[in-house]
Amino acid sequence: MNNLREELKEVLKMKSSAGGFHYVQKAQQLGRTAQKARQLSNLLRTPIGQWRKTLSDTRYVLDELAEMDISW
Repeated sequence: MNNLREELKEVLKMKSSAGGFHYVQKAQQLGRTAQKARQLSNLLRTPIGQWRKTLSDTRYVLDELAEMDISW
């Protein structure tokens, strides 16, 4: 799985440098990826010890995107 928090930092950098369409597209893609990672079928492929981190990271990313009014 990709490091979602790092990708979020990238999106925030793009937003601050007036990324325009590319920033929105990347943010929407990140939101879809985070939602997909939270699905049970994908969590079953993740080692049980990493579930908490995966759920924590995805919730953080989804909350930050929602705060920025990005819909995916």
